[in-house]
Parts: sequence; structure tokens; C-alpha cells
Amino acid sequence: MHLRTFLLVAAAVGGFSLLGACSSQSAPPSPTAATPTDTAAAPGPGATPTAADLGPPEFVADRAVAHIHELAVVIGPRVAGSGNERRVAQYVRDALAQYGYSAEVQSFRVRDQALRAGAVDTGRERIDALPLGASGSGEARGQAVFVGLASEADVAAVDLQGKVAIADRGVVTFAGKYANVRARGAIALVIINNGPGTFVGTLQGTADIPVVAVGIEARDTLLAAAEGRDEVTVRAEPPGTLESVNVFASADPATACRVIVGAHHDSVPGAPGANDNASGTAVVLELARAMAADGLDAGLCFATFGAEEFGLHGSRAMVAALQASGALPQVMVNLDVTGIGDQVEVIGTSALVHGALEIAAQLGIPAVPSALPPNASSDHASFEAAGVPVVFFTSGDFSTIHTPEDRFEAVEPAEVERIGRVSLAVLRAILAGLPPFGGGS
Repeated sequence: MHLRTFLLVAAAVGGFSLLGACSSQSAPPSPTAATPTDTAAAPGPGATPTAADLGPPEFVADRAVAHIHELAVVIGPRVAGSGNERRVAQYVRDALAQYGYSAEVQSFRVRDQALRAGAVDTGRERIDALPLGASGSGEARGQAVFVGLASEADVAAVDLQGKVAIADRGVVTFAGKYANVRARGAIALVIINNGPGTFVGTLQGTADIPVVAVGIEARDTLLAAAEGRDEVTVRAEPPGTLESVNVFASADPATACRVIVGAHHDSVPGAPGANDNASGTAVVLELARAMAADGLDAGLCFATFGAEEFGLHGSRAMVAALQASGALPQVMVNLDVTGIGDQVEVIGTSALVHGALEIAAQLGIPAVPSALPPNASSDHASFEAAGVPVVFFTSGDFSTIHTPEDRFEAVEPAEVERIGRVSLAVLRAILAGLPPFGGGS
């Protein structure tokens, strides 16, 4: 690290002393078991980016917002395994290589209940659907019958034998809805979300009929089918596998990663994914540029992960490979949902959270300790489960994620800047070994 960087960090957080170096000096392995599919090595000595090329060594929100636009608007939804996910990985890899890092796209295969195609066909309209985890597979055709919330009382007097039950989401668990309609003879269950877009859900146990989710935008169509006693066809494909990708970049491939800064680049079906998580991916890219502008730090690595939305698969694959080679990082910094809000929320290992809050206070940026809501997670959890200290920056505004409303137009550059400035200062403090980020040998 350049002396200028150390002085900037010391001024921001107070007088600290440098502590120990990395405990492992082995080179980082390939982050996944798969062979790299695309690699972009750092430019040779004659082509190393200049300071003028890289811009200032500070976080520039406009640059990050431009990345968000490219990811969420120009490329668009980035569902794991799709061509758009590949396009995003290429974009991220090329940007990191342009900043001077050795960068590669790495593929891995995923098999999961969430990775299933589904549809509801009314005869007039085909509606995209997402089978719930543990749903039965196959195709069922029968008369549509609306059953409200599918409570026991809702279905008690309804003949569902050989018919397709249409239910609203809410109050009754998914498993309860399934059990109630199946007991009355239903051959399929369609659950209408209480918001735009489908949702990822699971049943307790295994269903023997298709159980699928659709967005609220399909409600009028399905209720009209039920009112007209129309027949509908429900399809749920069996669980399958797909190929997703991570991007991995290091300042010095011969040096083990002391710190990995990461974010997931995929989005859920039916959502543009501007806040979740083009914003986090963009912050990672801008952090990489700002750090490179001040001189590349050996041991600094960046990553973006695929298939996070289907169960943290990309980060799990990377952690497994690093762990098998004894090359886990000392710290993982995670960025997820960083585009809308008015403060910085910090999650993770208590000492790192405390240090991040101190730095934010020195910068005059509002920040609070936080935790994810129930049933939510992010890629930091994969590293945390392997014993790696983590710090996770988010805006905490999850109001539009996983919906069609997660659009670029809603992104707030001021929030991107807040999170970017704090995370950059924290990253520099970690690399400098400043308390409480220094851990000795």
C-alpha cells in the first residue's frame, strides 16, 4: 500500500499502528472446481493503466451509477444460468482487467429445487410460474377453482376433485394450502403472490401435484378463468441443473488473498435487479478502480458471485475451493442491496462492524449495526460459515427487491456514495492492519 493511502486512512480513523501480515503465503487457487472459461490477465508492463486512465483514488458515485445502468438496463435481468448472466460476468471481468487485475470467469454447476421452470396456460394466455420447492413435477389440466386463502374453511364445501385450485398468498402456510386443497382432490395448486412477480418458496415435505407461484399481475386473468369455469394447464418441470458463473480477480495471482471484496451479480426471475444487486456489483467495481488508482495491493482480491438468489451457490463454490487449498482470506467484505436508502447498515463480525461504524462516524456518514430479516441471507454467510470474519454493507431498504419495481430509476446516487465511501475507507483500514482490523500474525 502506498504511503499516501495509509495517511488518508489514518487521518480518517485516528492514529493506529500497523499489525501483522497474512498468515498464509500460498497463491490463491481457482475459486471453483471448474476450469476458467475466460481469463483476462493484467496488462503487461508496457500496458499498465496510468493514474490518468484510472481516475482519482476516491470512490466516485457517478462511475458506480454508470455501472448500475449498464448492468440493470443495457444488459437487464441476470438470472443464474442465462445468457445475460454470462454477459454480466464478461463485463465485470473486462472492467477488472482494465483496472490492472488478473481476472477470470469461472463456471460451476448448480442443482436445486429453485431452478425449475413452470407455467400456467389458460388457453388465452401463458403465465410464467415458479414451482415451489418440493412441488410435484409434470402437467395437470383441469377446471380452475378459486379457493381464497386455501384455509380449511375456504375449501370445506368446495369440490376440487380433478380440478386446479387457485389461491391467494398469505395467512395459511404453503404446506397448509397444499394439504387443504389436496385433501379435497385438487390436481394442481397455483398460489398468487401478494406483490408483483413470482416468489421462491418451499413446501414442508413433498407434494405429489404441481404447486406453482405466479405474480399478482396474473390474478385477474386467473380469477376470470375460475369464474368462467375454464380449464387451465399447470406445468412444473423437474429439478434440473444449470451452469452459472463467478468472476474472480486478484492484484497479484502469486499472493494469497488477504481480503476478498464481493457481491452477487445475478437477479431473480421477473425483476430488473438494479438495487438487488447491480448496485452491489457496481460498488465492487468502483472500489476496485479506486484501489488500483492508488496502487495495486498484493493480497487484495475481488469477486462477483452467480446463483446467489438460488441459494448462495457461487460463493459456496468459491469458499469450498479456497478452503480445500488452505487459502481462505482473512476478511470478506460483502456488498448487497446498496442503491436505495439514507444510511449505511453494517452486518457481520462484531469487531469489524464496530470498526466500520467508527470510520463512518469519522466520515460524517450515518451508519448503524444491523441484521438481515428472517429467511434472508447473502454471500458473506458462505465465508462466515467457514470461519472467515466478514463485514457486510447494505442500505437495508428491501422494499422493491425481487419485484419488477427494482428499476434503475429508483437508484439513489447519494446512497451509493455513502456506502462506497465507508466501504473504501474500511477496506483500506483492513489492508493496513489498523485496529480493530489488524489481527496480528
